Amino acid sequence: MTASTQLQSRRPAMLAQLTGPWWMFLVTGVAWLIISAAVLRFSIASVATIGVLIGVVFLIASASEILLASARASWAWLHILMGVLFVGAAIWAFVSPFGAFWALAAVGGCC
Repeated sequence: MTASTQLQSRRPAMLAQLTGPWWMFLVTGVAWLIISAAVLRFSIASVATIGVLIGVVFLIASASEILLASARASWAWLHILMGVLFVGAAIWAFVSPFGAFWALAAVGGCC
């Protein structure tokens, strides 16, 4: 067997390993549709909910950066710095969810 035929025989397994569980995208998409239909009607409560969701996203990003800093020696200081900044942003989003919403709206609506 040549190297190219070995690679072609292993390609489906490698692609399956790279893509991971395909159904996770489906489940998260359905979950976001349910959240948008049930919770995120444009009212004061939905503005606060989006602000809190931004805080959760910042916390997840912070955990990701800290994990990256522990896994890689190069640029670890930058990952730690970004993790600390994300924790600060999450605290800000939890303390002032309306401010977080309006900041996101200003960034998204500038173009």
